[in-house]
Amino acid sequence: MKNLYRLLVSFVAISLLLGLMVPVTVAASSQGPAVASGEYLIGYRSNSRLGAQLRELAQNVAPVMRTSGLTVARISLAADEASATLARIGNDSDVVFIEPNGMVEGTWTPNDPYYGDPTKVYAPQQIKANLAWDLVRGSSSVMVAVVDSGADLAHPDLTGIFYTNPREVASNGLDDDGNGYVDDASGWNFVNGTNLPQDDLGHGTHVSGIVAAQTNNSVGIAGIAGGVKVLPVKVLDSNNQGSWANVASGVIYATDMGARVINLSLGGLTPSATIEAAVQYAQSHGVLVVAAVGNGATNELFYPAAYTGVLGVAATTNTNVRWSLSNYGSYVDVAAPGSTVYSTYWKAGASTYQFMNGTSMAAPAVTGVAALVLSKNPALTADAVATILTSTAQDLGDPGWDGYYGNGQVDAYAAVLAAEATLPANGSIGGQVWVDQNFDGQHQLNETMGISGATVQLHDLRTQAITQAETDSQGNYAFSGLRNGSYQVTVARPQGYVATTSETISTTLGSAQSLAADFGYVAPTAVAVEGLAVAQQGGRLVFSWQAVRSSVAPQWHVLRAVGQGGQPKRITPQPVSGTQQGADSWTYRFEDDSVTVGQTYRYWLENAETGETFGPVQGTVANAPANLVFVPFVTR
Repeated sequence: MKNLYRLLVSFVAISLLLGLMVPVTVAASSQGPAVASGEYLIGYRSNSRLGAQLRELAQNVAPVMRTSGLTVARISLAADEASATLARIGNDSDVVFIEPNGMVEGTWTPNDPYYGDPTKVYAPQQIKANLAWDLVRGSSSVMVAVVDSGADLAHPDLTGIFYTNPREVASNGLDDDGNGYVDDASGWNFVNGTNLPQDDLGHGTHVSGIVAAQTNNSVGIAGIAGGVKVLPVKVLDSNNQGSWANVASGVIYATDMGARVINLSLGGLTPSATIEAAVQYAQSHGVLVVAAVGNGATNELFYPAAYTGVLGVAATTNTNVRWSLSNYGSYVDVAAPGSTVYSTYWKAGASTYQFMNGTSMAAPAVTGVAALVLSKNPALTADAVATILTSTAQDLGDPGWDGYYGNGQVDAYAAVLAAEATLPANGSIGGQVWVDQNFDGQHQLNETMGISGATVQLHDLRTQAITQAETDSQGNYAFSGLRNGSYQVTVARPQGYVATTSETISTTLGSAQSLAADFGYVAPTAVAVEGLAVAQQGGRLVFSWQAVRSSVAPQWHVLRAVGQGGQPKRITPQPVSGTQQGADSWTYRFEDDSVTVGQTYRYWLENAETGETFGPVQGTVANAPANLVFVPFVTR
């Protein structure tokens, strides 16, 4: 560590006839958080007097919010004022937090052209999928089975979304994985008994697009869970009909292939023990079954949605009200957009897009949200996913559960947040408080010296929880066992150092992620203060002095005591800044117009960055001469 030199300042005792003191506002050095706007948010106890004091310290103080116990004010600080002003504010016991007025960006918006066309696409935005995408996108490790009329395997907006069976060699005429289906590399067609689940109706293609159409590919629409893999299972023919046997076989097949969610946008008013047994088989293997509740505007039970454990989905419109033909009743669990939904389609051999209505469109929206939840936390069980979807749904209709909306319209953002909260707390944030030897704010590989005993605080911005640690002998610190989310790391400036980096770092931690947050400091070295001059000018005292041999511009507070036994008090709310005269020379000027003739005063200088206070020399006469100089320096 470089040597520091203590400065001793002689006191000045002068009798003059001067007016009342006018506080002098002088710029201070900028070591605060790097905020482009120069704005900060100060949270303080609502019943304190800090609000009035802020107006004395900062420009453009404006209240932002006020609760019964907390007030938040926005203040503006010039770049060279930030450090000292924030330090002074932070020392107030009524301050709850200080944070830069950070900028936010709009939620991630995919470039799929129809997504941005409100005359076509509204469902993802209505269920807040656009907000959920900021937290998670569909994971290719999650498989969703669409048991339907198949899918347009050549649709340009579905390219790459379909599951490929790694245990099957395509087109070799063998059942390589021994599951009873030859060459089922990409699903199965139970209508025709082939390995080509190509859509010849369009319904299954529409459903598949809602779940997982490619996102951000500059083509068509954006699927709710773009990125997950879709297993197409064809059980409906070109007339939109399918047998109980084929549906049951499709559910069993999808389960055995490893689907985490099965979408059934089909059903009827007549129950089937065969299909019920197949659904129970899927559930016993940890699969979430999502099914449409039907389009008959009736409360008659509709199967398989009415079976125990199946997530029954009703339909809403683009105005968040029930679609008029949506079935209703005791088996409705949640709702989702199902009226005039625009999605991928197959028609007469061509890949296209189409509007469709029905709970068949609502069910895949819920399936897509379930897939996002599993993408965030794959360890969740089917029951846990269902609980998340129902407990986070946006309540519509009568308060609480009702037969038209179930628990409400599915909320993708709230569901993903809930899934995030279930992740194990195994993230970490750590770093080093290091000596920045070349003063550039960049932690170079050769800058290994750390500062021990520095206090580092961690703020959890979601829960407002705060914990802290002290750096070890090498300047290192670490916080472990953290959940993913947003955090703020703040270091308390070590005594005798000047910051070369921001002292507050905001960061977002992902699941099981480790992040580094380093803080740089430099010790001002070989600072010499000399040439103090005191003179009377027009009813005030004018002080001037010089700092030399300093690569960093020192900032000074002036302290004054009245009489020989008085206690020193700071008389400069903002520290005094110098004017650079050379690479290592600075001159300073300060005016004190609040002294009274015949009174004795003593003065000190306080380093605004390091907090060290120097002077006065005891024994100096009360009536000092007009010009004084500093006494020789004493090495600390």
